[in-house]
Amino acid sequence: MCPRAQNNNQVIVHSMSKGISHRPFAKSKSNIQKVMFHTSKPWMFVVTQSNIWIFDLKKQAMIKKLVSGAKWYSSIDLHKGGDNIICGTYDRRLIWYDLDMGTKPYKT
Repeated sequence: MCPRAQNNNQVIVHSMSKGISHRPFAKSKSNIQKVMFHTSKPWMFVVTQSNIWIFDLKKQAMIKKLVSGAKWYSSIDLHKGGDNIICGTYDRRLIWYDLDMGTKPYKT
């Protein structure tokens, strides 16, 4: 992620073995807040202001889009087992996602 880029949609995935690069979020209209990696799977979590996108690095494809209705994420953390995500928002909510259960929050 390039935080000082002119537009905040600069997440570039480089494949060293193939010698190619691509920008999977170039068409995204919202600003990217944070990028995290899964602890054991080849997944990348891209956090925008109101959504969390899960991108499979091996297949080079989107897996899920987590939707909560939050206006703006302030913080996010991934459990060390990789199955749960906890997000904090600026509207003072804590959102818990269980990745095995679907794309909607498990608890708010």
